[in-house]
Amino acid sequence: MELSEQSVSWDDYDFYIENPGSDVKLGNASADCETYVKSELTSQNLTQVLGSYWYETTAAAQSFDISDLSYDASKELYAAIVATDATGVPVAGSAVTLRAVDVSAGGSLTLSLPGQNATGYAVVFVGRAISLPRS
Repeated sequence: MELSEQSVSWDDYDFYIENPGSDVKLGNASADCETYVKSELTSQNLTQVLGSYWYETTAAAQSFDISDLSYDASKELYAAIVATDATGVPVAGSAVTLRAVDVSAGGSLTLSLPGQNATGYAVVFVGRAISLPRS
């Protein structure tokens, strides 16, 4: 199926994926994925979930343009990526890949993410629950 919409809305977090492409499936990330990411990143104090989604693609890599994601611009923004199984939950023992997110002057961001997982990936945007003192 091809999407006729150029902008796909995520109502739970009120952000948009712009022009996702015809070779990608999109959906909501499960609450289990968000919980898994938070538990894996607790030691880094990255437990504030700011948004999430799930995707699957046959491409070797996938790029996403995201707009209107709400976050505290004074704190660093990260994208946590975790492989999911056929039910949409994290693969048991799966590593969480963490990437710093660069936000453009206009507030949008572009993510270059892995592809070719037959059961997809969850992307969870996280930030620090508290600000750490700068040294």
